[in-house]
Amino acid sequence: MNVGPRILALSAALALAGVSVSGQSVTRLTLGQTIDAELKGGGVNVYDVELTAGTFFSATFDQRGADVHPVINGPDGKVLYDYDGSEYGWEPALVIAPVTGVYRLEARSARASAAAGRYQLHVDAMRPPTAGSRIRTGQGKVCASATRPSEGLPSRRCRI
Repeated sequence: MNVGPRILALSAALALAGVSVSGQSVTRLTLGQTIDAELKGGGVNVYDVELTAGTFFSATFDQRGADVHPVINGPDGKVLYDYDGSEYGWEPALVIAPVTGVYRLEARSARASAAAGRYQLHVDAMRPPTAGSRIRTGQGKVCASATRPSEGLPSRRCRI
């Protein structure tokens, strides 16, 4: 009995239902959604969002004890947004989708040695871009600025 096609079909069904075969649940994001979550040191929480080409997507992480490093990957797995600005307060995650598909938003722990902490994720926008949102995303620009590394503070970086 060949069980290969059955396993493949089950894996595809689980993926469509928003469940990762690797064991980590993947939540599909919608406009206005708010999620309270815990992030362990060195951990990554994963969210998917379906976007059409040209859609502006914006989400905000309210860091409530967790130092969240947001990353957005395109449907091809390419990193489109990678920014870690602060250990406290709000961390943005935003992109204008270059192609239609499922994008992956990752809430990464900024440090493997960090204690577990909480955050709240809010999906702020899924709409056509405005002039302001085009400026906010930088439209493909790469930026980097060190934040006083001599004082042991983390560097800021973003690939938008």
